[in-house]
Order: sequence, then structure tokens, then C-alpha cells
Amino acid sequence: MKKLLRSRYIVLMLLLFVMLFAVAACNNSEAANPADTVLKSNVIYTVASEEPISGAIAIADNKIIAIGTLDEIEPYIAETTVVKDMGDQMIMPGFIDGHTHTRPSHTVVGVDLTGVNSLEKCADLVKSYIVDHPDKTFVMGGGWYAANWGGAEPNKKYLDAVAPNVPIALKDMDGHTMWCNSKALDAAGIDNEYAAEFNKNNSGKLIAVDENGEPTGYLKENGADKVNAIWPEFSTEDLETCINVWPTYGVTSVNAMSDEKANSDIYNQLEELNNSGRLMVRQFISIDPDALEEDILAAKERFNSDIIRLNALKLFMDGVGSTYTASMLTPYEGTNDKGPDPYYTAEQVKDYALKASKLGLAVHIHTCGDRAIREALDGYQMAKEAGVELNNMFSLEHWDCTNPDDIPRAAELGISCNITPDFLAPTANWGDNPYLKVYDDEVDLQMWRYGSLYKSGANVTFGTDFYWSSYNPMVQIYRAMERVTNDGKPVGGYEPEEKLTLKEALQCYTINGAKAIGMADKLGTLEAGKYADIIVLDHNILTASPEEIFNTKVVMTMMNGNVVYGE
Repeated sequence: MKKLLRSRYIVLMLLLFVMLFAVAACNNSEAANPADTVLKSNVIYTVASEEPISGAIAIADNKIIAIGTLDEIEPYIAETTVVKDMGDQMIMPGFIDGHTHTRPSHTVVGVDLTGVNSLEKCADLVKSYIVDHPDKTFVMGGGWYAANWGGAEPNKKYLDAVAPNVPIALKDMDGHTMWCNSKALDAAGIDNEYAAEFNKNNSGKLIAVDENGEPTGYLKENGADKVNAIWPEFSTEDLETCINVWPTYGVTSVNAMSDEKANSDIYNQLEELNNSGRLMVRQFISIDPDALEEDILAAKERFNSDIIRLNALKLFMDGVGSTYTASMLTPYEGTNDKGPDPYYTAEQVKDYALKASKLGLAVHIHTCGDRAIREALDGYQMAKEAGVELNNMFSLEHWDCTNPDDIPRAAELGISCNITPDFLAPTANWGDNPYLKVYDDEVDLQMWRYGSLYKSGANVTFGTDFYWSSYNPMVQIYRAMERVTNDGKPVGGYEPEEKLTLKEALQCYTINGAKAIGMADKLGTLEAGKYADIIVLDHNILTASPEEIFNTKVVMTMMNGNVVYGE
């Protein structure tokens, strides 16, 4: 009897051993879904948790399958798994640019004049570009800002001196004005007669002229439309070159805000890049609000994946304050001019929201001035009362100048607020900031109320607005935290109570952005089941000084499980 019991005991122990061995083997076999890639780091900031962890992330195909300690991730490592040990370099979710424009950037494929501090230096850069690109029959560029020139105004004579025989058109930093040479004006048909008639019908200021009525080459807003009409077509390769700038800064998704036509070249080029596997940044795109419903539905069906998706109609309510084209409740400093009336009434905003809702889309609205913001908010309120279910995909963009009474309304409506912190610093020196010169002191205190918007409970997202500000999220984050220009002024930061903390800023660039594109269940945090959109920074920014954050570099960017920048 004892021998029988002993034999059964041995058999049971052997069976238990076999079962344990099988489980262990399973954890390292195909049946256990081994990871394609495992990223190890001493600092993994998931955004889903308040504090970072030390451990690893397991990735299979295009998704995160596990996050945990090294011991917890070990079972996911097979012979075929690529293991990357990032040491003390910080891992976090990819940045989501909450407002930008997917199109070729003139500063990338043309002359980059960002931060140049004189007209003469700009002209010299144009001259050098022409020497390096003698085949160009039209020279484009951008990034200049008149406030950096000590009050000087762009004039065609500087460009004529270096390039009299080729059209030159250079967009400014915020994209609302253009500097042209005589050849470009001639090619576009902008002469004395046209300028006089256009200005007569458009506030008298959009095409600058000299004492003889001759255009000076300085064009504002739709005063540049005729030059835009002769702008050279960009190639798919141009677009790809510009899109691929984003991964170098850790941007893996963008909320693209252009009001494109239903069958625009940009749409076609994005589709070409996507179909060929060359689209390295997720695109959540917008469309012309006046497009026919059948065209919008066709575009919606065409772009309906998690890589490229049509999300919204795009409206413009006004221009920008620096050119006196933002729509304001009170006059600009020293004038009786409040800027233009909002381009749409609240009733029209309501109608567009109803149209978008019917088509399964949202609405994005450019609003810089306080009157434009109020009119748009009124329109959303009317839409809500008419039955539109507003959510974080509906938004107002920029919020440059906000009347305090309107701060709480975005949270109350449930819409998103997209802001660009770097707009606080359009010039290198605080004393040159043009916004402080166009508004009176009371209105100045209503500028860039980022902290108040965040504290109101609104879904605040960060965006670069294309090359109009820095592409680099680290610059945007620094600016939101410190509220100073690059000269460190004003000391202590402009309205320091409006500063955001680092973790608040990171939330604005990740999970809040995911909410605004309707992807919070798939992006914005590092969690099992979400897409592997992951970046690695060169150090731990959670313990870094603001200056160190400003200079942080991205060493690797992964989108959809694929490394699209770095190694």
C-alpha cells in the first residue's frame, strides 16, 4: 500500500513538474504572444500614472502588449525579440500636435527666415538660396517677422536688389502676410490700379502702397490671394520631406487644421504616401466647411483609418492681432479700429455645427480676438441647444485674447481649447513683442490665458500651428511653464499665475490631444492595448530644470510599432 501511495505521489509530482514547465515554456513561445520589441528604461512615464516606473514595454505588431517591471516583461522576450535598453533615457507617449497644417512648409523646402533680425539679412539669405538653386523659377520662403526688424516694414526693393528676374514670395511667421518682389507682383497682376480697387473694397489696408499708390510688396490676408494663385505646385516628395520633420521632435500624430477642398492635392499626396507605407505621422484632417455633403461623405469614406482620418470642418472667424485683423471687443491701442467683424455669425456657426454633426464630423474654428471667441462660443451654445452633442473633437483654436467672462465656457460646452504657447514669444526679445503694442493695458492682461483655461476644466491641447511657431514640443512646453521669451523676460514670466506645470503641459501634448482627435482609447498614454506610438528623450525631463527641458532632444520615435526616427 505504501509503495502504491509513493508511486502515485511520484506520478503527481511529475505531472505537476510537467505542467509548470509547460506554463514557463508557454510564456516564452508563440502561444504566449512574444514581443517583437521590448524597450527597457529606468524612466517610463506613461501619462496614465502620476509617477514614472522603472521597467520595460513589450510591443507586438503595432500595439503595446504589456508594461511593467523587468521581471514582469521577461516572459514576453523570445529569441526573435529585439530588446533595446535605453538606460536613463526617458520613455513616454508620442506627442500629438493639436493644431498644425499638413502641407509643404516654405521654411523646409524654401528659404528659412525664422528669427532673422533685419531686412538686409533676409535679402542676403534669399540671394544665397538663389545661388544654390539656380533652376528655381519661383522662390518661396517664410518665417520672417517684421517685429524682429526694429519697426522696419517689408519692401520689394530689398528683394529686387538681389533677385530682379525671378518671382519671390515670402510668408511671414504667422502666415497672414507676405513679402514679394516686383517680379512676383507683376506675375500676379498686382499693380497700382488693382491695389487701389482692392483696398477700396477691403478696408484699405491689405495691399501696402507708397505715396504714389504703387504696391510696396507687403500683402496682408487675402491681399495676397493673387500671389497664392501662382504659387508653384509642391510634389509628394516635398510633402514627405516636411512631414518627416515631425518625428525628429517626437510628434507621432497631428490634428491638421487646413480647410482643404474635397479633392485637394494634399489629400491625394497623403493618400499616395499612406498607400506606399511612407506616411510616418498619423493625420487627422479637416475639410472646407462649404464643400458639398456628398463630397464630404466621399472624403470621409476615403480617409477613415487610424493612420489618416477626416475629422472636421474648419472655419476661420478672424485674422491675427499683430496685423490688426483679429476681431476685438475694444479698439486697438490708439485707434477706433476693432478689426473686422467675425467672419461668421453665431447663427452660421450653429448651422455648420449641425452640418458637421449630421455627417459624423466635428468643427474647428480659428479664433484669435476676444470678439471672435465670444461669437464662436455663442454659436456652439446655439448648436448645443439645437441638439448637437458637442464633445472634445469640437474646438476653438488659438485663444490669443480672451475676455475673462468667456474662460469657463469651453468646459461648460465640452469642447477643446487648442493653444500654441510659443505665440507668447513671437520675437526673441520681450520688448519687441508686437502684441503688447497693438492692445491697451487692460486687454494685454487677457492675452494667453493658458493656465486659466486649463484650470477651468476644459480639454486644453498644445499645437505648433505649422511653422508659425517652433515645431519642437519642448519649446512649447518650456514656454507654457516659464512664459518668457528667449531673453528670459519678463522676469518671473508674463502673468505668472497663468503658468502650467510640466506634467500639465505633457498632458496637453498627449492624452488631451488624443481626446481632441477622438483617439483617447488608442493613443495618448502608454497602456496595454494602445498603439505603440512611443518616444525616447535623451534624459529624464521630470527632474530637469526648465532650461534643460528647452534643450531636450528626441533620440527615437516609434509610430504604430515602427521606428520612424532614430534607432
